[in-house]
Amino acid sequence: MSNAVNRLFSRLLVGGAALTVAAALVACGGGGGGSTAAALNSATPSDESVQAAGVVRSTGVVLSDFGAKSPATLLDAHRFLTQATFGPTPSAVTAIQSSTYGAWIDSQLATPTGISHQQLATERNAATGGKHQFFFGFWQKALTAPDQLRQRTAFALSQIFVVSFADQCGLSSAMGMASYYDMLTKQAFGSYRDLLQAVALHPMMGCYLSHLRNQKADPITGRVPDENFAREILQLFSIGLVQLNSDGTPKRDAQGREVETYSPSDVAELARVFTGFSWDCPDYPADNCFKYWGATSRPGYADPWTVPMRGYPKFHDSAAKVVLGKSVSAQTDPAATLKQALDIIASHPNVAPFISKQLIQRFVTSNPSKEYVARVAAKFISSGGNIGQTVKAVLLDDEARNPDFVTRSNFGKVKEPIVRFSALLRAYGAKSDSGYYLIGDTREAAFGLNQSPLFAPSVFNFYRPGYTLPGSATAAAGMVAPELQIADETSMAGYVGFASTSLWAGVGRNGYNGTAARADIQFPFTIDPANDTLKLAGSPSALIDDINRKLFGGTMSVDLKNDISAAMNSIEYRAQVNPTPSQIESTFKARIWSALALAVASPEYIVQK
Repeated sequence: MSNAVNRLFSRLLVGGAALTVAAALVACGGGGGGSTAAALNSATPSDESVQAAGVVRSTGVVLSDFGAKSPATLLDAHRFLTQATFGPTPSAVTAIQSSTYGAWIDSQLATPTGISHQQLATERNAATGGKHQFFFGFWQKALTAPDQLRQRTAFALSQIFVVSFADQCGLSSAMGMASYYDMLTKQAFGSYRDLLQAVALHPMMGCYLSHLRNQKADPITGRVPDENFAREILQLFSIGLVQLNSDGTPKRDAQGREVETYSPSDVAELARVFTGFSWDCPDYPADNCFKYWGATSRPGYADPWTVPMRGYPKFHDSAAKVVLGKSVSAQTDPAATLKQALDIIASHPNVAPFISKQLIQRFVTSNPSKEYVARVAAKFISSGGNIGQTVKAVLLDDEARNPDFVTRSNFGKVKEPIVRFSALLRAYGAKSDSGYYLIGDTREAAFGLNQSPLFAPSVFNFYRPGYTLPGSATAAAGMVAPELQIADETSMAGYVGFASTSLWAGVGRNGYNGTAARADIQFPFTIDPANDTLKLAGSPSALIDDINRKLFGGTMSVDLKNDISAAMNSIEYRAQVNPTPSQIESTFKARIWSALALAVASPEYIVQK
């Protein structure tokens, strides 16, 4: 097994792991019959074929109604579930093939959220002596929750509206962080305007971007309001740095220069809006509540880090303000001031293309066409900024569903490490012995995924939406590949090592809560009449077909099939005299481990088309 994996490591790391994946992003096409290189010669859809399909690819409405269609092929079903969930499962593929795309999404939009992260933590801390971590609940929901689209949307929103365990504020309250993620989950299919307010008033965001306990200016001491949140709500959470056309392209002045969306004056004025907010408190509006409540606790009252902040008039700048060229009237009530300001921000014309493009990048492709962005932005506007309907538009658009786009060299994205790993676990039915899914912090680059939920290194997320790896094929093509910002030789080798070890040894905390001293989550590769995977290991071609179907949707290249076949054939029990059942089982397991390790290490798997 190790020699086979090492061979792929060598090829993956030649010239840099991230460069190899970047080249694959440009090169990878569809179809399992040819090599990866063949995809470079694949023709893009002609205008005639597009018109025949009844599609309008302008900024107008897409006439081809993918919502009423069922996946025509295994690849269609697999691609859709790769985009919309934490990974296709055999049962989910079967289910979507007997439904329609629109019906599946509508069912997901109507699926209840299930148990919250706060409730999971409360119950499990009581059962486990306070050892429950947010990550356990995240992985349980990613791997098993029926509301997969909501879970993927919440994860996407957590990378736009960032708070982080990497900051002292995040470390100060695990329950507060669970509450923040619950808020994102609850708001995932609601209105952007409501989400923006929920984010602004959550004490974890208030601490992270320092508008909690933010006070109005004091001319005697020289104190001025903190501008941190005011700046980031504009730059990262709503409108960005430059004015945008409805298709997401920058607006330019007469000299061809990009036009800025806001000025230092806008930030300073908005900072005045975010004054006077602090914890909700039983003694509100006492000064001690504003200043100290989060550092104390009182039996019978909610954790102050889990309750939306309240406005304290004494500490609020009540004078009139001008934000983005619009007036915010004088108000003694901080909540009234906040409402006016957020209404101004949420109604800015940049919001629709700015948020829509990032959602497309998180679910479908890193380099959407301007027409794709315009269509989704139009749905954002017509739905009143409804995030669920916007995500539906992202997933049902012609560019997301038309199989012709699989062969386009500028289409697709790099799967982020968490999604790569969750897809492997889901495809092959990994199970938790404890039922708690005890995968902890996975941010270690050399021995983990180099990514852990709610653990972004800064407010700019794990990677920026416009990141391009210098010197890569992606850069040469004028494209972006955000996820490659956290990909290098160390992290790619770490990911493959982490996935490979997980296949044979399992993953998750060992010996937890009285379970056997082995990893909590195991792949069910055992001698069992019901376990088809292990039986397939007797035939390399059969196992490769199974992997191709479950992890690649039938698109595995001939080159990769040959590599995996050679690795499997090098592991042979028949060379032994009278092999025992145990030896045969060990051989079959080693073949499965080798084959899957090679599969998930390949650029073909890492790149989503």
